[in-house]
Amino acid sequence: MNRREFLLGGPIFLPLIFGQDNQQKITVDWELARPEFFPFTITSAERPLPVSRLQEVAGSETEEMAIIERIFDYYQSNDFFNNEPDLERRATLFCMYIVHISHFYGNGGPVANTWLEYLSRTLSECASLCKFQSQLLTRFNVPWRHIIISSGFHGWIECKIGNRWEIFDSTINTWINQPAIELLNGRARIYHNFYSPWYDTSLPEARQCIAGRMEPLLFTPGTLRSHLIGLGIYYHVPVEMIVIVK
Repeated sequence: MNRREFLLGGPIFLPLIFGQDNQQKITVDWELARPEFFPFTITSAERPLPVSRLQEVAGSETEEMAIIERIFDYYQSNDFFNNEPDLERRATLFCMYIVHISHFYGNGGPVANTWLEYLSRTLSECASLCKFQSQLLTRFNVPWRHIIISSGFHGWIECKIGNRWEIFDSTINTWINQPAIELLNGRARIYHNFYSPWYDTSLPEARQCIAGRMEPLLFTPGTLRSHLIGLGIYYHVPVEMIVIVK
């Protein structure tokens, strides 16, 4: 089994859904959540890699597993992330990257049931991004787990590279060398913000889908991206971590 699901709980969590088994409670310091650390605007000069969108790689294929195989073969036939010496991390970065660039961020409706349904959409949120990223990771034989903030604010994928978990967040296209629990404890982190359509001046439509959400300021791309990197420092810090193994 390569799949594990976690729930990061804040002041309000969901015991009726997840039950009380396998809980691992962790105390964190609320003093670390200092508002002056909120960088509401983050910019990036990162240039896009020559990675095609999922829709282009899948082409006219209609079979679910065949679509996944096309994506796998596409990676095998190209030399992406060749500056990364770890081959497993290199493949995992690809899974994150290609999922991120294939949809603009926004409410695309309920989580899609199939690849065909998903690829036909123009918008995607973290739940759908995580679902299809994880299916690629399973094909690449990379152990993964799904982390969810119980408030519903965000969810992401962590993958086990060697003997440690790292964050590969396809919503924001950011890699962090620590898992969320270490970030909550204030552990130093190394991270890389890869190219995102959010910051591409030639794609203003990539930011249009953010407007009109519940709290527009909270859902601006720069804010969402900055939150995760600052988890445990300026992010709204959860109090407990509930571990669910499925």
